[in-house]
Parts: sequence; C-alpha cells; structure tokens
Amino acid sequence: PAAPVHEDDACTALGGGRRGGPVLDLRGCDYDLSGSWRNAAGGEGAPEAVAIPVSVEFDEAEKAFVFFEGGDVLRVPLATNPQHMRAVSYAAWVKVPRKPQNLAWLMSQHPDYGWSRALALNDYRLGNVSISTSRYWDSG
Repeated sequence: PAAPVHEDDACTALGGGRRGGPVLDLRGCDYDLSGSWRNAAGGEGAPEAVAIPVSVEFDEAEKAFVFFEGGDVLRVPLATNPQHMRAVSYAAWVKVPRKPQNLAWLMSQHPDYGWSRALALNDYRLGNVSISTSRYWDSG
C-alpha cells in the first residue's frame, strides 16, 4: 500500500523550473496571505505570481482556497492553448465537502478552443469527474 502523503511531502514533491518540468506550480502551503501567490516553478512564459481576489477566502488550517458557486475565481495569465503548448498536464488537489450543484469545471483554459483542456468534477456530458477533449468523451 502507498504511504500516506503528508503536507510537507506534498509541498516538496515536484520541484520545478527544470527543463520539461512544471511551468506553473502553485501550492496552498506556499501562500502567505499577501494577496499574491508565488509560482514555485518559474517556468518560461508563466507569471511570477498570481493575484488573489480579496473575495476569495483562504483556509489557513487546510492551506487551501475556498470557492463558492458564482463567486470569484483565480485567473492565471498563462497561455496553455495548443498554439502555445502542444501538450499539457494539469494536476490539482481538491476537497469537495458536498456534491456540486453546477458542472464544477475546476480548471480550464481561456479562451476556450472548443472544449479544450479542462478538469471537471460534475459534468454529466463528460461522465462527471473527467477531463474535456476536443470531441465527445465519457469518463464512464
């Protein structure tokens, strides 16, 4: 069986800024309540930090941001569309206290290029918890 992941492990596991490594690395444990979330990877084309809207809450005990349906989101100025990045991988640690009442698209690129590159938690069109693709997909 896999060993449990502890906060310190989660905050040091990936590293960053190396060739072929993460371009963007934002971890709750790195946020210092300043309104600016530092990018630990520092990859090419990525922002040094992400501005946090004052309306987005941060739970210090969980070391995590808290979002509400219809509320503000975090916007990261990083081009991930196929014209800028041929291939991408997204990863996120998420704690959902109850079933979302919306489609719960967790991460997506903007502008969208036809259902491209997103993580969804409750989208029936994708099989609920899924990724989006450029064509029909059912995570089943």
